[in-house]
Amino acid sequence: MTVAADRGLAPRVHYANARDGVCITDFVEGRTLGEWLRATGGDCVDELGGLLASLHESPPFPPFVSIPDACNSFTVALAARGGTSPFRGEHMALVEAMRAALAPHVAEAACHNDLNPGNVIVDGARMWLVDWDAAGMGDPFHDIATPGVFVLRTPELRSRLLRAYLGREPTPVERARLVLARALALTFYGLAFANVALARGPTGSTARVAPSAAPSAIGDPGRFGEAIADEARRECASPECAAALVTLR
Repeated sequence: MTVAADRGLAPRVHYANARDGVCITDFVEGRTLGEWLRATGGDCVDELGGLLASLHESPPFPPFVSIPDACNSFTVALAARGGTSPFRGEHMALVEAMRAALAPHVAEAACHNDLNPGNVIVDGARMWLVDWDAAGMGDPFHDIATPGVFVLRTPELRSRLLRAYLGREPTPVERARLVLARALALTFYGLAFANVALARGPTGSTARVAPSAAPSAIGDPGRFGEAIADEARRECASPECAAALVTLR
């Protein structure tokens, strides 16, 4: 958080003690990325791309588990607690295939690793990244792909973010990386919310929740996770994902 604040990416840090887990920062009063996206009609996507580019040029963060490894850990945790994974073996085998295809193209960078809409706040003048619990070294394309799980719901908006991030038109390899990174991010959040739902227990709700809902507003993480897992299965089985695997190999 201190590194990010020094680069103007996160609110100012007044006190931080990693040993005790205590941090005091400025409080940002503002709107979430989803709210700002609806208000601006997509203009904020360019600012987000520049913010992520600056983040990934930061000094190295501590190591962090890879997204495929996190997916495997979530699966093991579900089984250990008597839960059922939303994904079958063939889906997780595809996760490993995506890991292998991406590996030669990944240069790890300092990443936020959890850019859900509630963690991108706009105060009316500028954008801030908050909630750095999962930050660490990782694939920068995961940070670019994560807003595409929740609020950048069209290929056009996702492509716009990638162009803004790169400052140019992406290459076919970069487009393929984003397709696979989004498929992995969908799997990651599908499993993460399955674990949250298991920890909370039954909520009694049967209503489906759209993946574009803000996580902080979700009353039933199980239903929300199911919606994301459904999309993850469709995305991984899509012709676009198959083509991306071929491109990266």
